[in-house]
Amino acid sequence: MVNKVYKIDFWIRETPSGEIDSECLNKLQKKIEQVEGQTLEIIPPKNKKLAYKVKKIQEATWGEIIFQMPSEKLAKFLDSLKYDEEILRKIILEFRDYSKESNSKTSKRQLEKSTQEVLKKESEQLTEEGEFQAQEQKSHEPEANFDEKLEEILNLENLDN
Repeated sequence: MVNKVYKIDFWIRETPSGEIDSECLNKLQKKIEQVEGQTLEIIPPKNKKLAYKVKKIQEATWGEIIFQMPSEKLAKFLDSLKYDEEILRKIILEFRDYSKESNSKTSKRQLEKSTQEVLKKESEQLTEEGEFQAQEQKSHEPEANFDEKLEEILNLENLDN
C-alpha cells in the first residue's frame, strides 16, 4: 500500500455560542485514524461568514487538515464523511509540495520561467531608468541659457506692445 498525503478543506457548523466545534474536528481525526491514516497538520479553524446560505446557515467554521493514508483507503474515508450532518461542505485534494521536490519537472520549469521573467523585468526597468535619466539631463540646461531665453521672451513681448 502506498501512503499519500491529502488535504481536506471543510466547512462545519458553529456551536450555538458561536465557538469552533472541537468535537467535530476530533471526529474527523478519528475517522482518519480508523482507515489507517495519520494526521500531519491541523491548520487552526476560523469562523467565517458564508457567501451564501448552506443548509440554512450563514456563518460556519472553515478548517483544513493535512493527513496521510493509504490511497486504497481513501474511498472508505469518503464514505464515512458522506452522511455526516456537521460537515456542510468538503473537498479532498492530493497534497504535493512542488517546491521541495528537486527532481520535479514542474518545479524546474516554474523556477526557470520565473527567473527569466524576473531578469526580463529588471532589464526593462534599467533601460527605462536610463532613458529617464538621459531626458532629465537634457532638460537641465545651464542657468545662463535661462537668462538669455528670458530676455528673448521679454523682448518679444515688448515688440508686440
